[in-house]
Amino acid sequence: MRSPKELNEEVALVKTLDSIVEAYEEIYVIKIQKIRDSVLKTRSFMVDLSDIFKELKEIYRHQQNKNKFIKTPSDSFLIQKSKGSVAVLLAASRAFSREINQKVTSLFLEYVDQNPSDIIIIGKIGKELFDQQRSQTSYQFYDLPEEITDEDLIKPIIDTLIQYEKVNVFYGKFINLIEQIESHSNISGEVLTETEEDLKVEEKNSVNPNQKTASTRPEKKPEVGYLFEPSLEEILAFFEKQIFISLFKQNLNESYLAQIGSRIKSLNESSGNIQKHLELLAFTERRLNKAYEGKKQRQRLAGISLWQAN
Repeated sequence: MRSPKELNEEVALVKTLDSIVEAYEEIYVIKIQKIRDSVLKTRSFMVDLSDIFKELKEIYRHQQNKNKFIKTPSDSFLIQKSKGSVAVLLAASRAFSREINQKVTSLFLEYVDQNPSDIIIIGKIGKELFDQQRSQTSYQFYDLPEEITDEDLIKPIIDTLIQYEKVNVFYGKFINLIEQIESHSNISGEVLTETEEDLKVEEKNSVNPNQKTASTRPEKKPEVGYLFEPSLEEILAFFEKQIFISLFKQNLNESYLAQIGSRIKSLNESSGNIQKHLELLAFTERRLNKAYEGKKQRQRLAGISLWQAN
C-alpha cells in the first residue's frame, strides 16, 4: 500500500499535468479562433476556382487538339512540365494530432499503391508514419512549420511541384471540433482519373455518411461557356502559376486547421482521463485515510487492554 506522502506526490503531479493540458488547450482554442473563419470562407471559393482551372485546361487541350498541336501530355501546358505525377502528403510537425495524420496517411498510401507517382512528404509526423509502413520507398521530405508566416519557406516546394503535370495533395480537413477528415485535392488542373473520382466520392460520403447515392460516379456538371479576355493562353498561364500557388496554400491552411482541431479533441480527451484519474486518487486517499484511522484505533484499543491488564 502506498504511503500518504507517495499519494500526495502523485496527486500533485497529475494536477500539474492537468494544468499543462488546460494551458495547451487554451492556446489551440485561441489559434483555431484566429484562422478558422478565414479558412472556411476561402474553402468554397478555392474549390470553385479549382474546378474552373480544370475546365480551362480542358478547353485549351480541346483547342490544341483541333489544331493538332498536342503531341505529348505536356504540350497541353503553357508552362512546360519535365515530370509526370507527384503525390504530396501534408501532415503535422508536432505531436497531439496523431488521429487525423493516420487517416490522411492511410488515404495517401491507398492512392500511391494504385497510382505510381513521385512522393513528397511534408511534416515530421507524416514522415514517421510513412516510414513505419513503406520504409523501402524513396521520397522527398520537407519540414515546414505548420503556421507559415514567411512565404519564402514554401518557395522550394512550389519550385518542385510546378515541374509536374499532375499534383495530388493529401491533407486533413476540418469539419468541426469533434470531426476532422482525410481529404484529397488535385491542384494542377488535371481531370481526375476514375480511381481518383472514387476517392473524391468516398470523401464526400464520409462527410455525409447517411446520404445515399444511386451511383458511385459523381454527377457530370453542365458545360459552361467562357469568353476569354485578353486570351485563353494568358489566363491559363496565370492559373498555372498564381492559382496553382493559391490552391497549395489553401491545402496547407486546411491541414493546419485540421491539426489544431485534432489537438483540441485529443487534449480534451486527455483532460477527461486526468479528471478520472484524480477521482480515483481521491478515492484511494479516502481508503488510505480510513485504513490509517483504523490502525490507530486498534493501537489505542491495544494500549487500553494492556493498561487494564496491569
